[in-house]
Amino acid sequence: ISPHQNVLLAASTDRTVSIFDLRASSLSSSTGIMMHPATPSSIATSETGIHQVVTGSYDGVARLWDLRSTKGAVTSFRVWDGMKVLAVDWAGNVVGIGGEGGMEVWRIAGGS
Repeated sequence: ISPHQNVLLAASTDRTVSIFDLRASSLSSSTGIMMHPATPSSIATSETGIHQVVTGSYDGVARLWDLRSTKGAVTSFRVWDGMKVLAVDWAGNVVGIGGEGGMEVWRIAGGS
């Protein structure tokens, strides 16, 4: 759940992250979908950029998304070749990425 909005994000084995608006009267359908080329394994929201989300997936890539336009990731970072990203966390302007390749810490430039 996003800390600044009434948004629920759900990763699925169908290679999507679905966006649900918790203010809607029904949660039976998502309000948006973020497509991934591999199964997304983790999601972290920005504490400062209310529309920013980072995802990690089984293809070894971390992706930065803007929830206002989910046609594609804003940018992506290949963390490891052939190894899964299993966890992401976002604190301030630092993203921590953990997985089969170990642990990485990346600085993300600010902005909303």
